[in-house]
Amino acid sequence: LLIFSFAYGLALHAAAVHFKIPVVLGRQTKQEYLNERVERYGAFEFANNRLNDGGTILTLDQRSYYLDGPSYQNHWGLKRIAALSLDEQVAWLRENKIRYVMVPEDFVAGSGALSGEIGAMVASWQRSPQHFELIDTPLQLPRKNGIGVEKVSFYAVR
Repeated sequence: LLIFSFAYGLALHAAAVHFKIPVVLGRQTKQEYLNERVERYGAFEFANNRLNDGGTILTLDQRSYYLDGPSYQNHWGLKRIAALSLDEQVAWLRENKIRYVMVPEDFVAGSGALSGEIGAMVASWQRSPQHFELIDTPLQLPRKNGIGVEKVSFYAVR
């Protein structure tokens, strides 16, 4: 019975991590694995490659640990900032050394915590080129469920 329970537990564990086996065996790189498994990883990769100049990136995606440089991710803090005027918001961003803003548009629209006052604040930022400069064209990243693409935009705080 003891051997059966160990074998059963080992089989369950192997089933839970089976998708990591190609990485462990060297048949898949870390980047390939992350692009395949992590939503919006291409946006984090873009930020790490192009925007990693010491400036802080404000990200609305909670997985800021994929960013190599300094980042700011705090929905509750942004709710407080959303009540300020646009000029005060920009001043707050500058005071906190936030140089870039990452906006995963579908994620913001579909998130209950972000779609309200924070979503409205971000939309006003997107309509204010005098304060927020669009970097390149928005990234078109494939969705993990295989249907369509997700748009992620990056803005430089002027």
